Order: sequence, then C-alpha cells, then structure tokens
Amino acid sequence: MKTIRLFPLLAAAALLAAGCEKAETPNEGEGEGEVTVAVESITVDESIKDGIYLEEGKTLDLSELVTVLPEDATDKTVTYTIADEKVATVSAAGLITAVAAGNTNITIAAGEQSVKLTLTVTAEEVAITKIEFNQQSMTFASGSEPVDLLLYITVTPAENTDKLTFTSSNESVATVDKDGQLTLVSAGETTITVSAESNTAVTATASVTVTGDYNRTGWTMTCSEEKLPELSGRNNSLTALLDGDPNTVFCLTRPGKSTGGVSHSGVDTETYEINFTIDMKTVQKVNYFRIDHLSNKTADLGTRMAGFTKILGSTDGTNFDKVLAENLDFSEHSRVLENTSTENIKVTETECQYVKFVMIGIKCYDPGVKDGVDTNNGNSAQMKELYLGYEPAE
Repeated sequence: MKTIRLFPLLAAAALLAAGCEKAETPNEGEGEGEVTVAVESITVDESIKDGIYLEEGKTLDLSELVTVLPEDATDKTVTYTIADEKVATVSAAGLITAVAAGNTNITIAAGEQSVKLTLTVTAEEVAITKIEFNQQSMTFASGSEPVDLLLYITVTPAENTDKLTFTSSNESVATVDKDGQLTLVSAGETTITVSAESNTAVTATASVTVTGDYNRTGWTMTCSEEKLPELSGRNNSLTALLDGDPNTVFCLTRPGKSTGGVSHSGVDTETYEINFTIDMKTVQKVNYFRIDHLSNKTADLGTRMAGFTKILGSTDGTNFDKVLAENLDFSEHSRVLENTSTENIKVTETECQYVKFVMIGIKCYDPGVKDGVDTNNGNSAQMKELYLGYEPAE
C-alpha cells in the first residue's frame, strides 16, 4: 500500500496565497484596497478654447467649462492662476472677475496636467447718445487741405467707446472717410451725415458748401448760330469751351464780318444777337464766371471778348427769368495783353442749371476799343475755356 505525502503541496498552496494577497495593495502606505488613478488630461469648453473675452466688471464661472479626465481620477482638484491680477482676478472656485482693460493669461491645473488660455478684458461699452454739429452749415474753398470734421462735432457722452460713421450725399463735391476727414473735390453743395455705429438713429447732419470752379464733366452747350466758323488750328466746336483741351477753341464770326465760311456782313452790327447756353446738368449756385483767352499775342488781342449784354439763368432750360448780369463790360481787364484769362467776374448769385450768355451788337467784342469808339478790327471772337463757380461773399 502506497503512502501519499501532502506536505509539499500544502506548502506551495500557502506560498501562492501569500503572493495574491500582496498584489491587491499596489501602493505601500495606502489603505487596504485603495488604488491611485492619475489625471490624464484637462479639456475646456469650445466657447473658451481660443481665449476668454470679458468686458470690464463682468464675471465668468470656469468650473462649468473645465473637464478633468479620467472621470475616476483620484484627485480632480482644479487650481486657477492669473498672470496679471490688475487685468482680472480668479477665485479658488474658478470665478473670473474682469478688472481693467488689458491682456493676460490664466493657467488651469489638475494633478500633473495644465492648460493655459489667453484672457482679454475690454473696456465697458458706452454707447453714443447724442451727436451735434457745432455749425449747421460750413463753407470751404475747393482744393483746400482735407477738413477734420471731428473738430466740428460734439459727441455725448464724451467718454463713449462707440464709433462714428460718416457719409456725404454728393461725393462729386466732397468725400469723407471713416475717420471724418473731409476731402473737397469741386464746387457745389453736399450734406454730411454722422451717425453712431451702435445705433444709426443717433445722427446729425450739416450742409457743406465747397466754393470755386464747378466740375464741368458732363456739361453741354448750345449756340444760336447754326454754323460755327472753321478756322485753322482752332478745332472749333460746341464742346471746345468746356473740355479743358488747350488745342480746342470756341469761335464765333462777329457781326459785320465774314470768316471761316460764316458771313455776317449784311447784319445790323448794333442789334445782331448771338448767344450760347451752358447746361450744368444740375441746379447750382453761381456767382462768377471766368474766360480763358486765346493767347497773349498781340495779333490775338482783337479776338477777346469785351463783355456780355445779358447773362440769364434758368432751372428748366426754357424760362430764362433769372438775371445774373446786364450790360457787363470787362474790356478794361481783357485789353491787358498779359492777362491770359479774365478774373473771376462777379455776377448776381443765382440758383440755376442753365446759364445763357447774350451778345447784342459789336460792343461785346474787341476789348481794344475804348471810350465808346469801336473799330471792330477782328473778324472772330475766340474763347478757349469758360468756367462757372461760386465763392462766398467777402
């Protein structure tokens, strides 16, 4: 009969049991059965991942926007640190309070993990409640330096954080940029409107008059003469007086003369009328005109204009019931050879679209004549350019 010895098997079992009991306590010094789980990551809400933006005095609770993983981490305590507490402060619970406008960083930490976010604090928004122009109407000379409209505006409250927007109703007269710089383009009138960016109902307007020569682009002219004389080198036409081209000249055959294929030899030199009309395409204030002469050569002196019998204005092109001037004589200035243009010749201030220049008889031509003696030496009257404009009364 065999005898089975169990002692070695029992000893092995005892050793195995002892080994299993030791694996259930991984960290020496910790309570029986406790396991430490480290923090692996910190995530923040999409709303703040690209930075935190707060207005002065506002608060933000970060505790609801921060997630510590894994969920079963042993110690999920979160700490918050702000680099510059002059910009913002943060409580132990994660409540940010914006203090003053500026930029800083906030560090969010848990365990061995941390994230850093930018923090921007902006000044408290203060809207504009009232805008006033110090002058309801302003006048500037065309070609002057840009005008700073901010010097003419009072905004309430003065400590606002709002912005202003500017518009011009007629940019052919003046334009205005986002900073309120008014650029004077040409003579005319426009309305400037200034509004609060946050509330366009808060607004103010002022009229701006730009003085000087009007922009003649698009202007047209008609003439009572059915045919204009064809003179060598003059490129005579109804556009020559308005085109700014030194190589074109507006020419007329004078009463009692014949030139360029147009004869007025048999007309009454005292009563024969020639007129031409400028259409400015819009109603504008006019109180002066200016003519450029052909040249300052002695031979061309006799081609200069000496005056107009009438200058009439109209708003519809039919009823010329506005009188800008009558029996206007500027021969004293035109007969000075060195004067290549007339001065700005003043006329009665008139609002009109059409201006008609009327010449009756030979007295309107040849400024070389003086004291009523008109020798009518030239055969033609020639003008290079004509300008209309407005300038304030002195």
